[in-house]
Amino acid sequence: MGPDTTKRFLEFFTVPIRNKNTRIAYYHAIGLFPDWCQRAGFQHLEDIEPIHVAAYVEKHPGSAMTVKQHMAGIRMFFSWLTEKGVLAMNPAREVKTPKFSRTEGKTPAFSVDEVHQILTSINVSDAIGLRD
Repeated sequence: MGPDTTKRFLEFFTVPIRNKNTRIAYYHAIGLFPDWCQRAGFQHLEDIEPIHVAAYVEKHPGSAMTVKQHMAGIRMFFSWLTEKGVLAMNPAREVKTPKFSRTEGKTPAFSVDEVHQILTSINVSDAIGLRD
């Protein structure tokens, strides 16, 4: 990486990503991708094409949800490099990820009895209780 690319790399993790947890997750995801690229024989970011990113997705060992998160970080990173003039195109932009849908959320819904208990516990004898 040249000095401009290094600067843009560091900027990416400090300027557009405000959430600390997102920054950490994207740093991890983006760290894995160059390692894969190096093992695949790529020397420069400019050499990476959409077909290579798609091959990375196919070989990714994580769950569909992990692949989606990693690809979100990789897409955003390449988009940042494209916007800043480091790359001519974003090779990750068109690459599709595995479909993922959750039929049941992680947090279980309240039962009817629990909802009734919560609603009846509100003190409606004052303005705050009426608001609640």
